[in-house]
Amino acid sequence: MKRNKSKRSRFRYRVLCADSNEFGAYVEATVLRREGHEVLLQVGMEPFDYPDNDPGPHTLLASLTPAQNIERLHWFLSRFQGYVGV
Repeated sequence: MKRNKSKRSRFRYRVLCADSNEFGAYVEATVLRREGHEVLLQVGMEPFDYPDNDPGPHTLLASLTPAQNIERLHWFLSRFQGYVGV
């Protein structure tokens, strides 16, 4: 942990994008917030080469209904607390 802390303390800006669908991102965001950094929530969106490049479950997709995408967005928003933006 000591080595990671020194990496974080070298951030020029106090903002980090974290992928919300990984437990490691939740832990890292918690530590970063405790150290005074601001955290942005990253929401998975459909890439240009979908389905060859599939970012995983809960990704927002153009082929889904608005209600389905809102449900997936709510899933992302519920992964952790304390982010300052999406």
